[in-house]
Amino acid sequence: MEDAGFGHPPDTPSGGPPPTEALASVVLGCPKCKVVSHVAPDATNWQCVCGARYDLALCPKCARGVHFPDSLRGRKLKCPFCKGTFRNPAAMKAEDMAVDLRRHGVRADQAPDPDTRIMTDLSLVDAGGSAIVKGSICTVACYADGIAVMPASMLQGEEFWPYAKVTSLEVGGPGAIRRNAGMWGFGIGGIAAATAINRLTTKTTINTLVHLTTHTTEYVFLSHKYGVQPLQTSLTPVFTRMRLASTASPSQAPQSVPPGAPALPGTASIADELAKLAHLRDSGVLSDEEFQSAKARLLG
Repeated sequence: MEDAGFGHPPDTPSGGPPPTEALASVVLGCPKCKVVSHVAPDATNWQCVCGARYDLALCPKCARGVHFPDSLRGRKLKCPFCKGTFRNPAAMKAEDMAVDLRRHGVRADQAPDPDTRIMTDLSLVDAGGSAIVKGSICTVACYADGIAVMPASMLQGEEFWPYAKVTSLEVGGPGAIRRNAGMWGFGIGGIAAATAINRLTTKTTINTLVHLTTHTTEYVFLSHKYGVQPLQTSLTPVFTRMRLASTASPSQAPQSVPPGAPALPGTASIADELAKLAHLRDSGVLSDEEFQSAKARLLG
C-alpha cells in the first residue's frame, strides 16, 4: 500500500482574493521540490520542472484533494489527511485542487503567513447581502490581505473581503456549556456515587457565534467546535490587521465597536446578540436552558 502522500501542500501558505475572471492557469506547488508551476484549470495531472509527474484526485473518505505520483495509478493508496485507503480515486481538476488548498489555508503563489487563521465547520445561520445559501457549512479564512468565506459546496462561490472593507468581526454567544445528570447524594457513600454519576454523564455543548460585517454584507455563523474565549484569543492577529487597515483607510466609516472588542452594556449590540440568541432558540439550535444561560451571561 502506497501513501498518496504528497497531499501535504508545499510550504507556501496564505490567502488572496479570488479571481474575478476565468483563469488561463492556476498555481500549484510541487510537493517534492516546492517549486510552483502554472497548470491548466481543467488539468487532472501535471508535470513539475523537476520531472515529477502528479495526478490530482479526490479522497473518497474525507473529500480532500491529494497529489500522488502518476506511477501509483491503479495501486492501493493512503490519504495523508484521513489515513483512509482507496484505489482508482475520482480525478480532480487543478482549479478545484487550488480551491481545496485555499479552504485549508494554503495558496502556492504567496509567501508563508504564520498569522493566517482558518475557522472550519461554521454553519451560516443568517446573512444579508451574501449569495451563500443560509445553512451552508463554511470555512472562514483570515489571510494576510483579507477574509474569505468559503462554502463547502463547490457549487457556491467564495466571497472575499479585503480588510479595508471589513467593519467588524465579533465572537460571542454562550460558548461551552457543561451539563450532567444533576444527581445529589447524602452521606459519604451517596455523595461519592452522585459525584461519579455526574462525572460520567457530563457533556459539553459548544454554541459560539461569529459575526462578520463588511461594508455591504453581514454574516452570522454558529460553531460547535470553538469556544468563545479561545477563538477570540486566536484571532488577535486578525483584529490587529483590521485596525491597521482601518487606520490606512481614513475614508472608511467609523466603527461603533472596535474589531474584536466585547459589546458594551446598553449599546445596540446587546439587543442584536439577544435577537440572534432568540433566533437560535426558535430554530431549535439552542434549548430553553441554553438560551437562558447565554442571556444571563450576556446581560451580566
